[in-house]
Amino acid sequence: PGCQLSGLSMCSQVNTHIFVDENGEALLPAIFWQDTRAKSEAQEIDSKISDEQKISWWGTPMPIDASHVISRMLWVKKNKPDVWAKTKYVMLPKDYCIFKLSGEIVSDPLSNIGLVDNNLKYIGLLLIIILFGIFSLPKIYERVINSDITDSNRLHGNERLSYLTISDEKRKAPDFILTNQDSILISNEDMSGKVYVLEFFFTRCPDICIEMNQNMKLLDDKFAETDEFGIISVTIDPKNDTPSILKKYSEALEIKSQNWHFLTGEKDYIYDLANNGFNIFANENTSFAGGFEHQGYFALIDKDGYIRSRKDSFGNPIMYYLGITDINADQQGIEMLSYDIKKLIDE
Repeated sequence: PGCQLSGLSMCSQVNTHIFVDENGEALLPAIFWQDTRAKSEAQEIDSKISDEQKISWWGTPMPIDASHVISRMLWVKKNKPDVWAKTKYVMLPKDYCIFKLSGEIVSDPLSNIGLVDNNLKYIGLLLIIILFGIFSLPKIYERVINSDITDSNRLHGNERLSYLTISDEKRKAPDFILTNQDSILISNEDMSGKVYVLEFFFTRCPDICIEMNQNMKLLDDKFAETDEFGIISVTIDPKNDTPSILKKYSEALEIKSQNWHFLTGEKDYIYDLANNGFNIFANENTSFAGGFEHQGYFALIDKDGYIRSRKDSFGNPIMYYLGITDINADQQGIEMLSYDIKKLIDE
């Protein structure tokens, strides 16, 4: 009694993970470090990484096991798609407690063993291997010589855009051919020579699609006059979203560009394109408003068909741009995307 609290220290067992939604609420019980449910996912990921690559990261060929956060992320993605669709952060227990006490979503490098390299930076390849699309890993705070705390989650908009690479090979956007709002077949070949943005949506969506396509309209307004830019909006509700429905939807948006295509086709084909082609989650789920759930990401593709993005301050590509407002972000995805489209057009 009478004393003033000046600080609070937190520690916890590493490799225990909490999947958290955008409101900071836990989506399922914490997965403890001894839990082996992600054993097969660990083997899948480990098989894709050479010992030489591991040594360059960690100084030792440390195996990816069932306790690794990436293994558990892949397990949740495969086995709990409803949880995966809502996941915004994957946090350690101490970081979750810090968030609940302070509102700050942060972590420290030493607690992220296996996720950061010897320079205490996130290892982008671990995320790219399975194209998670989770951008909001906790900020890593590091101490510098003067003991100040440096926020290392700022995005650098002045650098050349990164290619998405797997095994040192640049990754192209997957091939597609679907029918647009004018009942014309449109393929990725039709977008050759254009910078374009691709999304998955549906016309009856009562929530995030509204903001996503308001943001797409901003891009349409800005770049409509150039034939070097286009937009691909693929419905995940093809049963309802026929070409005529998509035509009415596009007219209601008052789109300007001749290169904004609203596409429909066979459901299985579209879901394979989303979930396996772009690894942007989409699923039918009657418990969600509108009967579908999906991630609100925009993919940016250059004139040669390669997936491009800017890098974060750790030097890793962000992969996709968030098409809706992120209250925790210093800069919104649509602002970054608008800037980066111009950069690619000028390349």
